[in-house]
Amino acid sequence: METRYETESRADGHADWRSKPLTLLIDYLVANHKAYREHVLTNMERLLGLLQLEMGLAPAPAVEALADFRNFRQEFTWHMDEEESFIFPKILRTERCLHDPDLYPEIFQGSVGIMSPAHIHLPEEAFREMLDALTRKVHALPLQQTHLSHIQGILDGLNAFAARLRAHTYLESEILFPWASEMEAELRKRAARGML
Repeated sequence: METRYETESRADGHADWRSKPLTLLIDYLVANHKAYREHVLTNMERLLGLLQLEMGLAPAPAVEALADFRNFRQEFTWHMDEEESFIFPKILRTERCLHDPDLYPEIFQGSVGIMSPAHIHLPEEAFREMLDALTRKVHALPLQQTHLSHIQGILDGLNAFAARLRAHTYLESEILFPWASEMEAELRKRAARGML
């Protein structure tokens, strides 16, 4: 079932997220994470497992593709967990500090702004490379006619996930993280003026 965030994003195209509450953007990113964990990645692993079973006595290439995908899934899950347990809460606390002068300024407990653009993009770039490599590996599997429906499902799934990942990365690296850096810069200005 589609969430209201997914429906809204599709309707708006590149929605003007900066005109909306920050919590809405983070909720949307977390909803994407949930869909990846519970549906997208699970379905892809199931299809690769079916392909391995169908290849019978010579499943080695499918076994390798499935192992690569499981490694990718584990790394990507760790990345999502880090964002949800540390980075997203930190950004929300930073926003709260802007509106509540009685809170201890979040900028004195580390900064999202110290993350360079290259560092911000690195995990998603690595994941895209892994997806591309996995797609090439699936294309190269020795297939029989009976495998074609599964292989097309796998390739369609990989391509759809790659497109979603590009859109997700854009929201984080071009909107969320710059937004967080701007909030931190404002807090630093206030601290310099002795307002914190």
